[in-house]
Amino acid sequence: MGKFFYDLAKLTFAAIVLGEMLVLQKDMSDAISWYMILIGCILTFLSAWAADRILK
Repeated sequence: MGKFFYDLAKLTFAAIVLGEMLVLQKDMSDAISWYMILIGCILTFLSAWAADRILK
């Protein structure tokens, strides 16, 4: 179960955070892209934290 949450953290980071950074190359003032990056970072952290708690 811990490996699942760790993989979920990696996928969340790659899909949401890195994907939205590509969108920001077009328009740095897009507030929704910044919001999505923030949400992606939070979800990545929470998934990695859950994986760490489960694996310990």
